[in-house]
Amino acid sequence: MQIHYAVPKTDQNLDIAESMSYAWRAKSRQTGQPFENQKLQPAEIARLKRENAQLKDEVTFLRKAAVCIAKQPKYQDQMKATFL
Repeated sequence: MQIHYAVPKTDQNLDIAESMSYAWRAKSRQTGQPFENQKLQPAEIARLKRENAQLKDEVTFLRKAAVCIAKQPKYQDQMKATFL
């Protein structure tokens, strides 16, 4: 069973530009291939790789920050009080 959503709502949920969805749909209709089978442009692939690397760096930083904060005695006491 497939569930179909309106393009604007889907784009909002996926945090992408509405025009991108319409372009994918138009290309799919032209080529007769679903989006999953279409090739991404090299520039788009490069952009996605850069974004992925940046997000990985941010996650690493936040994990290290959380460890540092958790090690501080002030926060350890608060954590103990919270979970008792």
